[in-house]
Amino acid sequence: MISGSCGTAPVTKPLTIGAPQTPNLYADWDNPLKIIVGADAVASATSYKWYVNNVYIKSTTYYNTSLPYSGNCTTSVTVGVEVVTSCGTSARKNYNIGTAPCDNYYTITPNPAQDIITISADEPSAMAAKAGVLPSSANSIAQVKIFNSNGTVLKSIQYTETVKQVQVNVASLVPGIYFIEVSNGIHKRTKRLLINR
Repeated sequence: MISGSCGTAPVTKPLTIGAPQTPNLYADWDNPLKIIVGADAVASATSYKWYVNNVYIKSTTYYNTSLPYSGNCTTSVTVGVEVVTSCGTSARKNYNIGTAPCDNYYTITPNPAQDIITISADEPSAMAAKAGVLPSSANSIAQVKIFNSNGTVLKSIQYTETVKQVQVNVASLVPGIYFIEVSNGIHKRTKRLLINR
């Protein structure tokens, strides 16, 4: 056995001592559009090197961070991490998080609808939570507007405090296509709603 500050290994050929093991990687999308990532903490890490689609983005001293994303909504995205210690750099761990959810700030159910719809702000997924991401203010509802296909506001509801879920009565709307605009007070997103009876 050979022991040193970077570990212990039996004497074999080839002899490998030093670089840390590749950590597990957790990643997901967050709102506004960015990538949140986290890796298993490595006690002796001096830095974590982060990549998006094999392009180096930045280094951090902490194992959780967010990464900017300025690509499109049709390209599959892979994030990667390497752990750097005084003994070397781990192999890169990659994780494919799919395409960017460019409009997934909230969901409307049911859609098509008949009389009552539920609008829910998206929450970070379990992977995002594991990566240490807390819900952001983008994941909330402060105002809901319903427009017809001509852009006329048919209903506007302002909430006194931001909420995560609301129910809206749409029974008075005739069957057809409408647009629901949800605002958190800063960001607005619009989705299509079909009324079908």
